[in-house]
Amino acid sequence: MFVKIMSDKQNGFSLVEIIVTIIVVGILTTIGATSFIKTQVSSRDSQRMAKASIIAEALEKYYQTNGSYPDCSDLTKDPSTVSSTTLKGLNPSSLAAPTAANGVNSISCSDANVNSFLYEPTNNLQYNLTYVKELTGELVQIKSRYSLKQLANITLTISGTTSTQTSISWTSIEGAAKYELQRSTSADFSANLIKQTYTNTSTTNSDLSPGTTYYYKVLASALNANGN
Repeated sequence: MFVKIMSDKQNGFSLVEIIVTIIVVGILTTIGATSFIKTQVSSRDSQRMAKASIIAEALEKYYQTNGSYPDCSDLTKDPSTVSSTTLKGLNPSSLAAPTAANGVNSISCSDANVNSFLYEPTNNLQYNLTYVKELTGELVQIKSRYSLKQLANITLTISGTTSTQTSISWTSIEGAAKYELQRSTSADFSANLIKQTYTNTSTTNSDLSPGTTYYYKVLASALNANGN
C-alpha cells in the first residue's frame, strides 16, 4: 500500500523575492540605458568635432585662394551649392551636424547649439567657428588660422574726382598680400556692390555715373598665419 503525504511548502518565489528581482532588473536596465545614451552622445560629439575641423580647413583653403574668408550668407546656402561654389571640394554631408537630417546645412550666422555650427567672420579677414558639446554643453571655438592685427590702420583717400572718374588710394598694411576695394551706392554696401582685388594700393575708377553717390571701403588680407 502506498501513502501520499502532502506538504504545506510550495515551490516558487515569494512576493518579496519577485519585487526585489524586479527592482534589481530595473536598476541594471537604467544603468545600461544611461551608459548606452552617454556612448551615443560622445560619438556625436566626436563627429561634431571632426566636421567642424573639416569646415575650418575648407575655410582656410578658401582664404588661400581668395585672400579673405567668405561671407556667412555664402555658407548658409544649400549644401551642394556651398560645396560647388564656395568651399569647393567639401563633402556636402560635412555641413550637417550629427543630429541633423541628411541634406541639411547646419551652419548658422546667429546661434551655436548642438544642431548648428556658428560662423562669425570679421571683415572677411578672420572668423570664429563655434559648436556646442552635447555631453557637457561646453562651447568649443575654432579661430581662423590667418588674421590681421592692423585692420584699423587703413586710411582711404579719394582725389581727382570728376563727374565720371575718381582716384582712390589707401595706406599699406604690413603682412597684407592683397587688398579688396569695394564700391557701392549705399552706405551699408548692399546696393550695386562691386569688389575688385589689388596687390598695389591705388586705382582709378572711370565708370562713375554723374549725380550718383558712391561709397568705398578697403579690406586687407594677409597670408601670414601669425598676423604680422
